[in-house]
Amino acid sequence: MVRGLWMGLVAWSGLGLWPLAGGQEPEVPRVWNDADLAGLELSIYGLETPIRHLSEQEYYRLPVRPIYRSYTVYHPDHEPAGYRDHLATLEPEIVFDAGELETRHMELEEIFATHEAIPPGVFARHGDSPFFPARVPSLVGIADRGYLDASGLVKHRDVGDLMRYIALTQGMAFHSQYGDWSPDPTGQFGTTERYGDPQLRALAMFLYSLESPENPNPEPVEHQKRGREVFAAEGCAKCHTPPLYSNNKLVMAPGVRVAKDHPARADIMNQRVGTNPDLTTKTRRGTGFCKVPSLIGLWYRGPFGHSGEVSTLEDWFDPARLEDDYRPNWSPPGVTHRAVPGHEFGLDLSPEDKAALIGFLRSL
Repeated sequence: MVRGLWMGLVAWSGLGLWPLAGGQEPEVPRVWNDADLAGLELSIYGLETPIRHLSEQEYYRLPVRPIYRSYTVYHPDHEPAGYRDHLATLEPEIVFDAGELETRHMELEEIFATHEAIPPGVFARHGDSPFFPARVPSLVGIADRGYLDASGLVKHRDVGDLMRYIALTQGMAFHSQYGDWSPDPTGQFGTTERYGDPQLRALAMFLYSLESPENPNPEPVEHQKRGREVFAAEGCAKCHTPPLYSNNKLVMAPGVRVAKDHPARADIMNQRVGTNPDLTTKTRRGTGFCKVPSLIGLWYRGPFGHSGEVSTLEDWFDPARLEDDYRPNWSPPGVTHRAVPGHEFGLDLSPEDKAALIGFLRSL
């Protein structure tokens, strides 16, 4: 998904938003430095040793990856005549130049079936698992997030942390060492190039600039007012604190215990919500926690749940999802009905209050 944003960052920097006031060049953090990397990520749940990434020297020995111009992909019914033939005549054009855990054997058919079961809005990327995929998050408002990933794996202290996260996501994580295990022991998948620090900063600042679109179907004002009252009466603001509608804290997954000297202890809530722990306890992105998500933009986001188990807000507030005969939006291959446990807040509201609350949430 990040690759598709590179053209956006080029356009963004071309709008005059890149230079600082007075014509100064922006200070580009040295993204891969041993000191900041040492405190970047929380520990992986169940792994006794810390993750070991490429060293600073190893990282900067890699050549900088060029970013080439990309072009619009049309639906076949709307593609201009001769468009692909025209593209075939073009030479590659560089558009950004700052320098001027547990594994098992799977048959191919099983791999295909596992990925085909993943619905739109859910994605199994490296570090996750097609058995425990992650819902694709909104990038709007990322500047206000204290942690990145649903499990809160990466701390977000400043733009440098977002740059490091992008670098890891774009191939550097394949070089990392998880105890005695590496995701790419033969060197087949790990990138032999890296993005330059100016490239990473440009993309990070573009992501910071994203704003929510205007809701084309706003809820009636009276509906929003009543929903806001329900939101307050139910104590939702304890976790989903305005104006960010997130307290940027971490919630322990069921069965997880945390040492008193855990480095993120100040951000770990004592309250648990009981949602499915698989994504955060059985993958390389798992920390044993789930971060409290922001509720801003729920009207255009979805599906809901860590792995997109529920399609709509109405389904999320339907107590039927707690039953074993519930048919979720996503389940592992071979499973058609199962409960979607946890976060039972609001399930016992009256139909009127529930509708008002959902209306208020869609207004954020």
